[in-house]
Amino acid sequence: MKLQNPQLKGGHYAPILGITPDMIVTPLPFWLGSALKYVWRAPRKNGGEDFLKAADCLSRYANQLAYQPPQKCTYPGVIITADKLSQKIRNLDCIHSRAMHAVLQVVLWGSNSDPYQKIVAAADTSTEDAFSYGADYVLNLFELVEELGHWAQKIGDEDQVTAWDAEAGK
Repeated sequence: MKLQNPQLKGGHYAPILGITPDMIVTPLPFWLGSALKYVWRAPRKNGGEDFLKAADCLSRYANQLAYQPPQKCTYPGVIITADKLSQKIRNLDCIHSRAMHAVLQVVLWGSNSDPYQKIVAAADTSTEDAFSYGADYVLNLFELVEELGHWAQKIGDEDQVTAWDAEAGK
């Protein structure tokens, strides 16, 4: 008898455009990685409840940043993979892909794919600028927490498309 990996059972962590969540989540800080996993699986597992769990994880991550700066991702493959997925799903008109794209943008913070980082790199950054940039980042996290709460009420509509549908061309 062949045992099935329980993480793959039910298809809620199925690849999106050939990318599996573990390709991005593994090296991430705990709360950020957990948020991405909850958003990834939401339409196929617990719907809005998973969006609310993701929001809680992002809130905890934002609060954690008050005591320690965010980790720079030292795994370039993760950044490339996150950016590739984000670019492919960003224009799909559905709540699931919007939420995935938003959390992936948090993952990309500080990478060369981060639009703020390009601005910071181009300028001579002062301590005040760095503080302002960090504060903006945390405020954006809290805005995303609110947005996920709003999206949690809408996910699961009968006609709802998901990021998995991008692969199918829907």
